[in-house]
Amino acid sequence: MEELLCYVKKLNINSELLTSCNINLLTINDIKVIKDLQDDWKLQIKISIEYDILYDKLYIGPYYAVPDDYKKMFLVLSFCKSIGILKSDKKEVQEYVKAIKILDTALMIGSGLEECDLLTDFTQKVHDYIVKSHKVDLVDRIPEEQLQTSQNDCDIDSISQPSIEHFMTKYFNFHQPVKILNSIHHWPALYKWKDMNYFMTLAGYRTVPIELGRTYDDDEWGQNLYKFGDFIKQYMNNKDHEQKAYLAQHDLFDQIPELSKDFTIPDYCAIGNQDPVIIKSWIGPKNTISTMHTDDKHNFLCQVVGEKLIILASPKDSENLYPYEGLLNNTTQVDVENLDFEKFPNVKNVKFQKIILKAGETLYIPKLHWHYVRSLTPSISISFWFNCDED
Repeated sequence: MEELLCYVKKLNINSELLTSCNINLLTINDIKVIKDLQDDWKLQIKISIEYDILYDKLYIGPYYAVPDDYKKMFLVLSFCKSIGILKSDKKEVQEYVKAIKILDTALMIGSGLEECDLLTDFTQKVHDYIVKSHKVDLVDRIPEEQLQTSQNDCDIDSISQPSIEHFMTKYFNFHQPVKILNSIHHWPALYKWKDMNYFMTLAGYRTVPIELGRTYDDDEWGQNLYKFGDFIKQYMNNKDHEQKAYLAQHDLFDQIPELSKDFTIPDYCAIGNQDPVIIKSWIGPKNTISTMHTDDKHNFLCQVVGEKLIILASPKDSENLYPYEGLLNNTTQVDVENLDFEKFPNVKNVKFQKIILKAGETLYIPKLHWHYVRSLTPSISISFWFNCDED
């Protein structure tokens, strides 16, 4: 806890409060720090001012350039500010929701403290308190027929639960994509996550980043923070909503670790021997799109709910796919579902591969392989990204 104390001291809070803050993060329900922060209105104002100043600093310029000290202090300030909001004499749901948003924002953009797990746990405890003490808005279950299509295209090999050795020698070593069957059939997520009320109860009041717009390379694309439950009600359970919204490429399972209990990392990821496996969530309604692009890591894309269309192309076809210049040089300008040969004549030389990925199936996408993704139904997927020395 010494590291936390070091950064809390920069707030110039009195030593008695420092001690109670320290105790609170160890026991998370310590009453003294809550009472101190709630009763000392001058301290609450000071924390709010410092929070606002630091929040602005985190959003000025690229995030990677923000000093680590700022990110660490933002976590501490967010915790203190949320405690100040959770006043014992206020029982309104919105007060708790406001505190959760502050904590979730800190978990998404703050970093660097060993106590992050404690803050994550505290945030979930605040959420669970709301669920237990107030009525949760439930939604209709998405009909099973809306989660399935009759399409079965697969222009690549499809194999059932291959051994790691077989997968490596036939596909991984040659950077060949393959659809893998029956490797995640044991995941609880396959049946739990089809019911959106599971998310409403577990995380409905949590704050998550939502992409708004057709694709990330569109001029009208943007991003906003939503309560998870609002996203589900407005988009996942509303097939008539014209605007597309996507909880895409998010560290959801770091933010809400409870969801990680519903799946396991595929055994094939053991091939990676560099950094830890990066796990990302993809949750959205029908027709959410990821423009054809490449990633600098190998990817096991596991389909949990619904179905997706994936179109692949080899790295050898990069020049024929007209990638953007600059920051988006890993993204093609070509709409691969509506090819324009007049504008992009060389794209006729590209050999595309089409795959329908259904719930319970996994697609291995090799590093730097071009891939386009469109959800054919309301959809939930998980990506497992990894690298290895042999690349």
